[in-house]
Amino acid sequence: QSGPQRILFAMRNAWQELMEGTTSFRDCGSRHKVSLELRKAITSGKVNGPLVLSCGEGIAMTGGHGTHRDFTAIEADGIDAVRKEVRAQLRAGADWIKMMASGGLGGMPEHEDPRWSEYSVDELGVAVEEAHKRWKRVCTHCGSAESVKNSVKAGVDSVEHGMLLDEEAVSLMAKHGTFFVPTLHGIYYVYQREEHSNRSEFSDFLRDKVCLPHRIGVKMAYESGIKIAAGTDTLGNMIEEIKSLSEICFQPHEAIQSATQTAAEAMGIADKVGTLEPGKLADIVIIDGDPLANLNDLYKVKSVYKSGNLVTLEWLSNLT
Repeated sequence: QSGPQRILFAMRNAWQELMEGTTSFRDCGSRHKVSLELRKAITSGKVNGPLVLSCGEGIAMTGGHGTHRDFTAIEADGIDAVRKEVRAQLRAGADWIKMMASGGLGGMPEHEDPRWSEYSVDELGVAVEEAHKRWKRVCTHCGSAESVKNSVKAGVDSVEHGMLLDEEAVSLMAKHGTFFVPTLHGIYYVYQREEHSNRSEFSDFLRDKVCLPHRIGVKMAYESGIKIAAGTDTLGNMIEEIKSLSEICFQPHEAIQSATQTAAEAMGIADKVGTLEPGKLADIVIIDGDPLANLNDLYKVKSVYKSGNLVTLEWLSNLT
Protein backbone atom coordinates (compact mmCIF):
# COMPACT_ATOMS: atom_id res chain seq x y z
CA GLN A 1 0.00 0.00 0.00
CA SER A 2 1.00 3.62 -0.40
CA GLY A 3 2.47 5.60 2.47
CA PRO A 4 -0.77 7.54 3.12
CA GLN A 5 -2.75 4.30 3.14
CA ARG A 6 -0.29 2.77 5.59
CA ILE A 7 -0.57 5.61 8.08
CA LEU A 8 -4.38 5.53 7.92
CA PHE A 9 -4.43 1.80 8.60
CA ALA A 10 -1.84 2.22 11.36
CA MET A 11 -4.02 4.78 13.12
CA ARG A 12 -7.13 2.64 12.74
CA ASN A 13 -5.32 -0.42 14.08
CA ALA A 14 -3.88 1.51 17.02
CA TRP A 15 -7.33 2.79 17.93
CA GLN A 16 -8.88 -0.66 17.62
CA GLU A 17 -6.20 -2.30 19.77
CA LEU A 18 -6.53 0.44 22.40
CA MET A 19 -10.30 -0.03 22.59
CA GLU A 20 -9.66 -3.76 23.08
CA GLY A 21 -7.38 -3.03 26.04
CA THR A 22 -3.79 -2.58 24.84
CA THR A 23 -2.69 0.86 26.03
CA SER A 24 1.03 0.87 25.12
CA PHE A 25 2.91 -0.46 22.10
CA ARG A 26 6.45 -1.08 21.00
CA ASP A 27 6.39 -1.34 17.22
CA CYS A 28 9.41 -3.30 16.00
CA GLY A 29 9.71 -2.01 12.47
CA SER A 30 7.42 -0.33 9.95
CA ARG A 31 8.01 0.52 6.32
CA HIS A 32 8.52 4.23 5.64
CA LYS A 33 8.74 4.76 9.42
CA VAL A 34 4.94 4.74 9.64
CA SER A 35 4.90 4.00 13.37
CA LEU A 36 7.22 6.95 13.97
CA GLU A 37 4.78 9.24 12.19
CA LEU A 38 1.88 7.77 14.15
CA ARG A 39 3.75 8.37 17.40
CA LYS A 40 4.41 11.97 16.42
CA ALA A 41 0.72 12.52 15.64
CA ILE A 42 -0.30 11.16 19.06
CA THR A 43 2.36 12.93 21.11
CA SER A 44 1.69 16.24 19.34
CA GLY A 45 -2.01 16.02 20.19
CA LYS A 46 -3.32 15.86 16.62
CA VAL A 47 -5.13 12.68 17.64
CA ASN A 48 -5.29 10.67 20.85
CA GLY A 49 -4.22 7.08 21.11
CA PRO A 50 -2.03 4.55 22.88
CA LEU A 51 1.51 5.20 24.02
CA VAL A 52 3.69 4.23 21.05
CA LEU A 53 7.38 3.38 21.03
CA SER A 54 8.78 2.95 17.55
CA CYS A 55 11.85 1.18 16.19
CA GLY A 56 11.50 3.08 12.93
CA GLU A 57 12.74 0.66 10.29
CA GLY A 58 14.48 -2.61 11.11
CA ILE A 59 18.09 -3.09 10.04
CA ALA A 60 19.22 -6.24 8.21
CA MET A 61 22.15 -7.54 6.22
CA THR A 62 21.83 -7.53 2.44
CA GLY A 63 19.25 -10.18 1.62
CA GLY A 64 18.47 -10.67 5.30
CA HIS A 65 15.16 -10.96 7.10
CA GLY A 66 12.67 -8.30 6.12
CA THR A 67 14.33 -7.34 2.82
CA HIS A 68 13.14 -9.86 0.26
CA ARG A 69 9.47 -8.88 -0.22
CA ASP A 70 9.39 -5.11 0.22
CA PHE A 71 9.10 -5.55 3.96
CA THR A 72 10.40 -3.18 6.61
CA ALA A 73 14.15 -3.59 6.92
CA ILE A 74 16.97 -1.35 5.68
CA GLU A 75 20.09 -3.18 4.45
CA ALA A 76 23.46 -2.50 6.05
CA ASP A 77 26.59 -4.68 5.94
CA GLY A 78 29.62 -4.47 8.18
CA ILE A 79 30.40 -2.46 11.30
CA ASP A 80 30.64 0.96 9.66
CA ALA A 81 27.43 0.61 7.65
CA VAL A 82 25.50 -0.70 10.66
CA ARG A 83 26.79 2.16 12.79
CA LYS A 84 25.66 4.70 10.18
CA GLU A 85 22.19 3.17 9.81
CA VAL A 86 21.61 2.99 13.56
CA ARG A 87 22.55 6.66 13.78
CA ALA A 88 20.13 7.42 10.94
CA GLN A 89 17.26 5.68 12.74
CA LEU A 90 18.07 7.55 15.94
CA ARG A 91 18.20 10.84 14.03
CA ALA A 92 14.74 10.09 12.65
CA GLY A 93 13.48 9.71 16.23
CA ALA A 94 13.47 5.96 16.85
CA ASP A 95 12.77 4.98 20.46
CA TRP A 96 14.36 1.56 19.97
CA ILE A 97 16.66 -0.07 17.43
CA LYS A 98 15.59 -3.33 15.77
CA MET A 99 18.25 -5.63 14.31
CA MET A 100 17.58 -8.74 12.23
CA ALA A 101 19.94 -11.35 13.68
CA SER A 102 18.58 -14.37 11.81
CA GLY A 103 16.35 -15.50 9.00
CA GLY A 104 12.63 -15.73 9.57
CA LEU A 105 9.42 -17.33 8.37
CA GLY A 106 8.15 -14.62 6.04
CA GLY A 107 10.15 -15.74 3.03
CA MET A 108 10.26 -19.48 3.61
CA PRO A 109 11.17 -21.69 1.98
CA GLU A 110 12.38 -19.74 -1.07
CA HIS A 111 14.26 -16.83 0.50
CA GLU A 112 15.09 -17.47 4.15
CA ASP A 113 15.06 -19.87 7.06
CA PRO A 114 14.84 -19.14 10.82
CA ARG A 115 17.76 -21.51 11.39
CA TRP A 116 20.08 -19.12 9.54
CA SER A 117 22.16 -16.72 11.63
CA GLU A 118 22.83 -13.40 9.93
CA TYR A 119 24.48 -10.49 11.78
CA SER A 120 27.73 -11.18 13.63
CA VAL A 121 28.43 -10.33 17.26
CA ASP A 122 30.57 -7.38 16.16
CA GLU A 123 27.87 -5.95 13.90
CA LEU A 124 25.22 -6.32 16.60
CA GLY A 125 27.62 -4.93 19.17
CA VAL A 126 28.12 -1.66 17.31
CA ALA A 127 24.34 -1.25 17.06
CA VAL A 128 24.10 -1.68 20.83
CA GLU A 129 26.97 0.76 21.36
CA GLU A 130 25.35 3.49 19.27
CA ALA A 131 21.87 2.99 20.72
CA HIS A 132 23.01 2.84 24.33
CA LYS A 133 25.01 6.05 23.89
CA ARG A 134 21.63 7.72 23.29
CA TRP A 135 19.96 5.76 26.12
CA LYS A 136 17.95 3.75 23.61
CA ARG A 137 17.46 0.00 23.72
CA VAL A 138 18.03 -2.68 21.09
CA CYS A 139 15.94 -5.73 20.22
CA THR A 140 16.81 -8.49 17.79
CA HIS A 141 14.76 -10.72 15.55
CA CYS A 142 16.08 -14.21 16.37
CA GLY A 143 15.09 -17.61 15.08
CA SER A 144 18.20 -19.73 15.60
CA ALA A 145 19.87 -20.41 18.94
CA GLU A 146 23.11 -19.06 17.46
CA SER A 147 21.49 -15.73 16.65
CA VAL A 148 20.25 -15.50 20.25
CA LYS A 149 23.76 -16.17 21.56
CA ASN A 150 25.24 -13.56 19.22
CA SER A 151 22.62 -11.05 20.37
CA VAL A 152 23.15 -11.62 24.07
CA LYS A 153 26.95 -11.49 23.70
CA ALA A 154 26.53 -8.18 21.89
CA GLY A 155 24.51 -6.78 24.80
CA VAL A 156 21.04 -6.43 23.30
CA ASP A 157 18.17 -5.66 25.64
CA SER A 158 15.56 -8.09 24.35
CA VAL A 159 15.30 -11.08 22.06
CA GLU A 160 12.21 -11.45 19.86
CA HIS A 161 10.78 -14.86 18.86
CA GLY A 162 13.65 -17.20 19.84
CA MET A 163 11.95 -20.19 18.21
CA LEU A 164 14.93 -22.54 18.44
CA LEU A 165 16.52 -21.91 21.83
CA ASP A 166 19.01 -24.36 23.29
CA GLU A 167 20.35 -24.66 26.85
CA GLU A 168 23.38 -22.47 26.16
CA ALA A 169 21.25 -19.66 24.73
CA VAL A 170 18.86 -19.81 27.69
CA SER A 171 21.76 -19.80 30.15
CA LEU A 172 23.28 -16.72 28.48
CA MET A 173 19.97 -14.86 28.52
CA ALA A 174 19.47 -15.63 32.20
CA LYS A 175 23.03 -14.58 33.07
CA HIS A 176 22.80 -11.25 31.23
CA GLY A 177 19.22 -10.39 32.23
CA THR A 178 18.04 -10.29 28.61
CA PHE A 179 14.29 -9.93 28.16
CA PHE A 180 12.53 -12.52 25.99
CA VAL A 181 9.47 -11.77 23.83
CA PRO A 182 8.54 -15.13 22.27
CA THR A 183 5.51 -14.06 20.16
CA LEU A 184 4.12 -17.58 20.33
CA HIS A 185 0.75 -16.83 18.81
CA GLY A 186 2.20 -14.86 15.91
CA ILE A 187 4.45 -17.78 14.98
CA TYR A 188 1.63 -20.30 15.43
CA TYR A 189 -0.62 -18.20 13.21
CA VAL A 190 1.87 -18.62 10.35
CA TYR A 191 1.68 -22.40 10.81
CA GLN A 192 -2.14 -22.33 10.83
CA ARG A 193 -2.22 -20.22 7.67
CA GLU A 194 0.05 -22.63 5.83
CA GLU A 195 -1.89 -25.65 7.08
CA HIS A 196 -5.11 -24.20 5.69
CA SER A 197 -3.44 -23.42 2.36
CA ASN A 198 -2.82 -27.15 1.77
CA ARG A 199 0.96 -26.77 1.80
CA SER A 200 1.24 -29.84 3.98
CA GLU A 201 5.00 -30.37 3.67
CA PHE A 202 5.75 -26.80 4.71
CA SER A 203 3.13 -26.74 7.47
CA ASP A 204 4.49 -30.03 8.87
CA PHE A 205 7.95 -28.47 8.97
CA LEU A 206 6.60 -25.42 10.81
CA ARG A 207 4.76 -27.58 13.33
CA ASP A 208 7.59 -30.02 14.07
CA LYS A 209 10.70 -27.87 13.54
CA VAL A 210 9.47 -24.45 14.67
CA CYS A 211 6.32 -24.44 16.81
CA LEU A 212 7.07 -27.44 19.03
CA PRO A 213 10.71 -26.43 19.75
CA HIS A 214 9.44 -22.90 20.36
CA ARG A 215 7.17 -24.05 23.18
CA ILE A 216 9.95 -26.15 24.70
CA GLY A 217 12.28 -23.16 24.61
CA VAL A 218 9.75 -20.90 26.32
CA LYS A 219 9.38 -23.43 29.12
CA MET A 220 13.17 -23.61 29.50
CA ALA A 221 13.36 -19.82 29.67
CA TYR A 222 10.57 -19.66 32.24
CA GLU A 223 12.23 -22.27 34.44
CA SER A 224 15.54 -20.36 34.20
CA GLY A 225 13.95 -17.19 35.55
CA ILE A 226 14.21 -15.17 32.35
CA LYS A 227 11.78 -12.25 32.21
CA ILE A 228 9.30 -13.09 29.47
CA ALA A 229 7.10 -10.34 28.02
CA ALA A 230 4.01 -10.87 25.89
CA GLY A 231 4.23 -9.63 22.31
CA THR A 232 2.20 -10.37 19.21
CA ASP A 233 4.48 -10.11 16.17
CA THR A 234 2.74 -9.11 12.93
CA LEU A 235 -0.11 -11.60 12.91
CA GLY A 236 -0.57 -12.47 16.57
CA ASN A 237 -3.24 -11.55 19.11
CA MET A 238 -2.31 -10.28 22.58
CA ILE A 239 -4.96 -12.22 24.48
CA GLU A 240 -4.13 -15.41 22.59
CA GLU A 241 -0.46 -14.78 23.44
CA ILE A 242 -1.33 -14.55 27.13
CA LYS A 243 -3.32 -17.78 26.84
CA SER A 244 -0.44 -19.49 25.00
CA LEU A 245 1.96 -18.67 27.82
CA SER A 246 -0.53 -20.04 30.33
CA GLU A 247 -0.92 -23.24 28.34
CA ILE A 248 2.83 -23.88 28.46
CA CYS A 249 3.79 -23.12 32.03
CA PHE A 250 2.62 -19.72 33.34
CA GLN A 251 0.08 -19.31 36.11
CA PRO A 252 -2.81 -17.05 34.99
CA HIS A 253 -1.57 -14.08 37.01
CA GLU A 254 1.96 -14.55 35.60
CA ALA A 255 0.61 -14.64 32.05
CA ILE A 256 -1.28 -11.38 32.64
CA GLN A 257 1.81 -9.81 34.21
CA SER A 258 3.79 -10.73 31.10
CA ALA A 259 1.58 -8.29 29.18
CA THR A 260 1.53 -5.60 31.86
CA GLN A 261 4.29 -5.31 34.46
CA THR A 262 6.96 -7.36 32.66
CA ALA A 263 6.16 -5.83 29.28
CA ALA A 264 6.53 -2.35 30.75
CA GLU A 265 9.89 -3.33 32.21
CA ALA A 266 11.03 -4.77 28.89
CA MET A 267 9.95 -1.59 27.07
CA GLY A 268 11.74 0.62 29.58
CA ILE A 269 8.58 2.44 30.65
CA ALA A 270 7.85 0.77 34.00
CA ASP A 271 8.02 4.19 35.64
CA LYS A 272 4.90 5.16 33.67
CA VAL A 273 2.77 2.05 33.15
CA GLY A 274 2.51 -1.67 33.88
CA THR A 275 1.07 -1.48 37.39
CA LEU A 276 -1.56 0.66 39.11
CA GLU A 277 0.17 2.78 41.73
CA PRO A 278 0.60 6.47 42.64
CA GLY A 279 2.65 8.49 40.18
CA LYS A 280 1.97 6.30 37.14
CA LEU A 281 -0.41 6.84 34.24
CA ALA A 282 -3.97 5.70 34.91
CA ASP A 283 -4.06 3.10 32.14
CA ILE A 284 -6.93 0.82 33.17
CA VAL A 285 -8.87 -1.96 31.45
CA ILE A 286 -12.16 -2.91 33.10
CA ILE A 287 -13.21 -6.49 32.41
CA ASP A 288 -16.69 -7.98 32.80
CA GLY A 289 -15.43 -11.19 34.38
CA ASP A 290 -12.49 -12.70 36.22
CA PRO A 291 -9.44 -13.30 34.01
CA LEU A 292 -7.65 -15.09 36.86
CA ALA A 293 -10.36 -17.74 36.68
CA ASN A 294 -10.72 -17.70 32.89
CA LEU A 295 -8.29 -15.87 30.62
CA ASN A 296 -10.95 -15.74 27.89
CA ASP A 297 -12.65 -13.10 30.03
CA LEU A 298 -9.96 -10.68 28.80
CA TYR A 299 -12.10 -10.42 25.67
CA LYS A 300 -14.99 -9.02 27.75
CA VAL A 301 -13.79 -5.43 27.84
CA LYS A 302 -16.29 -3.03 29.41
CA SER A 303 -14.18 0.11 29.22
CA VAL A 304 -10.62 1.33 28.77
CA TYR A 305 -8.97 4.36 30.34
CA LYS A 306 -5.83 5.87 28.85
CA SER A 307 -4.00 8.25 31.19
CA GLY A 308 -7.25 8.58 33.13
CA ASN A 309 -9.32 9.36 30.03
CA LEU A 310 -12.22 7.13 29.07
CA VAL A 311 -11.44 5.86 25.57
CA THR A 312 -14.28 6.80 23.23
CA LEU A 313 -14.40 7.65 19.52
CA GLU A 314 -14.78 11.30 20.45
CA TRP A 315 -11.70 11.22 22.69
CA LEU A 316 -9.64 9.35 20.10
CA SER A 317 -10.35 11.96 17.44
CA ASN A 318 -9.56 14.68 19.98
CA LEU A 319 -12.94 16.33 19.50
CA THR A 320 -13.71 16.65 23.21
